[in-house]
Amino acid sequence: FLCQGGGACVSACPSGAMRYTLPRAANMLDGLRKLLQSYRDQGGQDAVILFHDAEGGAERLAGLGDEVPGRIIPVPLEELASVGMEIWLSALAYGAKRVGLLDTEQVPARSRTELDQQLEVVSALLQGLGYPGTAVMRVAADPGAWEAWVQAEDMPPIEAGSFWGEGGKRETLFFALDHLAAQAGATVDAVSLPPQSPFGTLQIDKEACTLCMACVSVCPPHALADGGTAPRLDLYESRCVQCGLCETACPEGAIRREPRYLLDPDTRNQAQVLNDDPPFECVTCGTPFATRSMVLRMTEKLSGHWMYQTPRAQRRLHMCGECRAKDIMLEEMERTQ
Repeated sequence: FLCQGGGACVSACPSGAMRYTLPRAANMLDGLRKLLQSYRDQGGQDAVILFHDAEGGAERLAGLGDEVPGRIIPVPLEELASVGMEIWLSALAYGAKRVGLLDTEQVPARSRTELDQQLEVVSALLQGLGYPGTAVMRVAADPGAWEAWVQAEDMPPIEAGSFWGEGGKRETLFFALDHLAAQAGATVDAVSLPPQSPFGTLQIDKEACTLCMACVSVCPPHALADGGTAPRLDLYESRCVQCGLCETACPEGAIRREPRYLLDPDTRNQAQVLNDDPPFECVTCGTPFATRSMVLRMTEKLSGHWMYQTPRAQRRLHMCGECRAKDIMLEEMERTQ
């Protein structure tokens, strides 16, 4: 009831969990692809996409008149913040030389802040791939900013992509970025990104990590996974949205986020081992029941506890649950005899 449809939440959501029912992102992408293809088919060159809202932005464009070069193609939106980096980068991958976001007084301050955060990420991505970081810009309403944007550096020539936008938000981003990376002939393995980025990996302090799997239990996109029967922590980097819940949940403070974009799709989609540890076997029956680091950490933390002051009690910490219970009962029987 309170929602005004501003759209900043949709463009900000790193996983694509929030989206418009209408207009669909797939329709927007299909329209952009066909628009740019038609422009080229009619002999147009160096197309520039200019997103603007349907009210203030349209009035601003009408006031500019002949100052708007013919190669600039205006694309009206209900709200300027309703499209985000997956749309901007797809427009470049479809052959646009630049993308502009026409800012006016009608754009809410919070929407503008969100746009700027995404633009910072996009700029880092483009520069990391060898493209001009200003290929996507927010254009202020004042004449000086408009003139600077009109004269800004274009993207180098690339072959226009033909991918569709029927997948989710992240799939669309991967399609666009992988196409741009291939066209640039990028040789780097990864691009470093600012903290608010929706892509990245995790750094694990292996000395501190006990493989308790608290991080796995709180990971919303299932980017983290345990090793099944093996004591191991895996990461699927393509799923990680850098939300930081794992970092907060880790009882040992062993996790640190590292925002980056990993270029190789195969590596990005495969499980990467962040940490593993040999299993600790019960000193009585030999059954593996925990990781070695967890048992050693537990022994260290309970060394001063009144229940574990005798060698026999301390030895129980190295037993599985069944053997530990048997030993407690046996000790009690010996005491009562």
